[in-house]
Amino acid sequence: MIGQIGVDPGTTWGSDANTTLDRTLRRKCTVQTGDADGSDAFDPSVQWQAFPIDTFDGLGTRGCAGVL
Repeated sequence: MIGQIGVDPGTTWGSDANTTLDRTLRRKCTVQTGDADGSDAFDPSVQWQAFPIDTFDGLGTRGCAGVL
């Protein structure tokens, strides 16, 4: 789940460098399961790392040692 059901964030979720606006998000290595509760507040920094827009290196992998 990305976002919060019923909430319009305007132009972006998050703040500073860890935002959903013009960024590539990759799930953090420490996160093994996604957020199944779409009604809770969404903060991308909890489960996601933000990279510059259109970052494609590592596509198809998580970039975590021993984790696909």
